[in-house]
Amino acid sequence: MEGRVYRLYLEGRDLQGPEDLPLKDLAVLLDGLGGLLEAFALEHGYDEPLPASLVGVRKGSVALEVSVSAALPLEEGLFLPLEEGQYHRLGPKTREKAYILSKELVKEDRTLKLERGGKVKPLLGAAHPVPAPTPPLVLEDVLTLYGEVIRLGGVEPKVDLRTPRGEYHIRARREDVKRLEEENALYREIGVRVRARIAREEGGWKVLGHPELLEVLPYRPGDPREAFMGLARLVEKSLRGVDPEEHVRRLRG
Repeated sequence: MEGRVYRLYLEGRDLQGPEDLPLKDLAVLLDGLGGLLEAFALEHGYDEPLPASLVGVRKGSVALEVSVSAALPLEEGLFLPLEEGQYHRLGPKTREKAYILSKELVKEDRTLKLERGGKVKPLLGAAHPVPAPTPPLVLEDVLTLYGEVIRLGGVEPKVDLRTPRGEYHIRARREDVKRLEEENALYREIGVRVRARIAREEGGWKVLGHPELLEVLPYRPGDPREAFMGLARLVEKSLRGVDPEEHVRRLRG
């Protein structure tokens, strides 16, 4: 593959050369770097297979030579914003991938640097961490949630609710938690109204942090017998003569 070769350096107190970098750490680095370059390529309209490959590992702290398609504006579009901390110039997917790779390097106290124009400057990692992306749109709203109570109380009073969309850790007043305990709500389904911060993301909205409990709703899950009798009233002709209790017993086995 024809392309431009960039020299990157992975530096850390535990690294004197390639022999000091475990293979699993090298795999994490290459996977993260590949994801970053792929996100950048896609956000710049490059829909071909990922135009990047590792072409050499040299002495240095750990020196990597990566060949990337010359068609990609990497220097102005990716490397310069990373060097100067101008993260607003990165596309959302590119910034997310940069943050993930940076976070992995920070864990190991390592920094990824780039040799450019005769100088070596940090891109991301321990010496130049990429901050977590700020959601582009955050709102506060009142939500209604239904789910199973899987945990109550704790040092900080809370209600943990399991719903079809995931688990929520809801901040609550002690009196509300106590009332739910007295009503034996643990492992039962309830409805609640909460105040929450929500962020717009690809595919929908995401609840941020821990919602605040406003109200426990007068809700209880439907009884199968009652539900069947209600259905029978709606479709009386087709279910006429069916004993609801006997039918439910057969369904339950």
